[in-house]
Amino acid sequence: MMLPIILFMAGCNNEDIKEEQQMIIPRIKFFYANQMQFGFRFVINGEELTGEEHRLEFSILAGLVLPGNQFDPSYDQLIFVHSQEEAVGLPDNVIAAWPSERTVVIIEGLHRAIEKDQETLDQLRRRRDAINIEDFGLSYPLTVTDLVDYWEKVVPLWNSLTNSEQRSIIRSAEQGAYPLVIEESDADEVDGIDEIDE
Repeated sequence: MMLPIILFMAGCNNEDIKEEQQMIIPRIKFFYANQMQFGFRFVINGEELTGEEHRLEFSILAGLVLPGNQFDPSYDQLIFVHSQEEAVGLPDNVIAAWPSERTVVIIEGLHRAIEKDQETLDQLRRRRDAINIEDFGLSYPLTVTDLVDYWEKVVPLWNSLTNSEQRSIIRSAEQGAYPLVIEESDADEVDGIDEIDE
């Protein structure tokens, strides 16, 4: 009899915590920076953390900005800059993100996806239309500057790719090189569009 009451009370407490802890930094912007493999700079207890260890940086940051046990509402801004040097000296409440070397691989992957015509997509069993980059208010070729300055236009472009295309591009960026061919498992997979969470 006591167990259901305890579970109910614990559930209520978790709901109260979630209601109190609202993500301050826009979710879509935060996850975009991650997917585009941006580097991050932020300050914890007066110590500046920055560099090229993207996975480590993102996992630490996720704990700080996503509602949960380590949530810290003092981080109230995420700004995109063009280089790590531009992030120096920003206030402690600001998280800065900039394109890394891996971001260039993301752009190469986007270019390969954009270059696919409808016939090729049909042969690969991709459930999406060919992409006209101008429909997104962007021009070809994409640059790292585009990913910083026009990120709100890049998000719908990214979301127009299939899940397997997105995963393949991200995996290649993490490995440091874009594959010359799409893996067979990716080509056979049929996915819907994986939208960045809002």
